[in-house]
Amino acid sequence: MDIVILGVAVVLYFVLHSVFAANRVKSKLYPYIPKQYYRLFYNFQSVFLLIAIAYYYIEMSSSYVFPPYKLVGSVLAGVGVVFILLALKQYNLSEFSGTYQLNNQGNVPSTGLHTSGLNRYVRHPLYTASYMIFIGAVLFSPTLKAIVVISIACLYIVIGTKLEEIKLVEEFGQEYVEYQKRVGMFLPRV
Repeated sequence: MDIVILGVAVVLYFVLHSVFAANRVKSKLYPYIPKQYYRLFYNFQSVFLLIAIAYYYIEMSSSYVFPPYKLVGSVLAGVGVVFILLALKQYNLSEFSGTYQLNNQGNVPSTGLHTSGLNRYVRHPLYTASYMIFIGAVLFSPTLKAIVVISIACLYIVIGTKLEEIKLVEEFGQEYVEYQKRVGMFLPRV
């Protein structure tokens, strides 16, 4: 039963994550959560819910489903962390955190489409790196609870990315459509 509760909690987390990221929902919530505070609210509720899920996850007992491959899992997850750090160089971290919006009446900086750095090779390097970390984590500790959480997370990344790309096409138009044709979503095009 614990595994079902964990799975439902993770699914609900990702549903809320997408709902609160949707432009329509944001605009309906602005009268209640001022625009300059919205990103901070979004990040706070995301972190709070993640901590609650992580606590439940840690408290659950679970045994290995298959033998662990700790070295391979560690290396893969480590490479994923390095990729995340490299990918974050492409982002405005004050905008990402919400502090930019807080200091600029809710406005976001006007930037063009970033196609340099790791974005030259994949459109979503943070998600590619997340896949590496997730797969590494399962190889390192192949418990049922890890497999359930990471399977849901991997599926959500695909769904969430599709939703995000709709917003990116709305924002950047034909420039993003051409970028989609040239550059793979999670893996480089051969």
